[in-house]
Amino acid sequence: MDAEHRLSDAEVTAVLRRATDESVQQGLTVAQVQEIARDVGLAPDAVRRALADAASGALRPAELERSLGVPVGANKDVMLPGVLSDASWDVLVSTLRATFNAHGKEIRTGVVREWRNGNLRVAIEPTPAGHRLRMSTHKQGALQAPLMGSVAALIYGGSLAVAATTTGKPALMMLAAIPAVLGAGLATWPFLSLPKWARARSEQFDLIAREAAALCVVPQERPLQAAQLPAGG
Repeated sequence: MDAEHRLSDAEVTAVLRRATDESVQQGLTVAQVQEIARDVGLAPDAVRRALADAASGALRPAELERSLGVPVGANKDVMLPGVLSDASWDVLVSTLRATFNAHGKEIRTGVVREWRNGNLRVAIEPTPAGHRLRMSTHKQGALQAPLMGSVAALIYGGSLAVAATTTGKPALMMLAAIPAVLGAGLATWPFLSLPKWARARSEQFDLIAREAAALCVVPQERPLQAAQLPAGG
């Protein structure tokens, strides 16, 4: 295409969208990301921190466990940039309590430190490379109880409807509508509420991951002393 050819607004949008989609599919190198960030004026330190978060897994969304197509659990593991001291762990626990609005319970098993509140668990465990942050939660009975209640309500409503038909009492038919509506509401509620719950938990996990990374003690490479330099160095 001639370099001087003019594109319409719609063509410009289509070209940029196509190029963006292909770039996302192919991926970009760290150097390319740094070059793009430099071109648009982003602070190098902020870019380095974001790349470190990407390498640790902090930027990956939480993995969702699904049942009947809706999320009923969430998990997120993050490799921290260093180690979390006992004092920093205490600070993190305070953040957990404020974030989830729950006191929870601290548990230590060997070198693993964990905070629990029901099915919500946040743990710090050592690895050869440093500390790993593990977060998980599960909505126990999130689908079973509403669906069982829905079935019970619909059965009750159906029995009232049959009784209204056989006895010829319209009042029973009106009563049958109440459990029918209740049953439909119970059946629909998990499919409306659980995605919102999963999004909230994922955002909270992201916040905790950033806080834990900020609290870490990052090991520094110590400069070689003169006595440690190789002979002739």
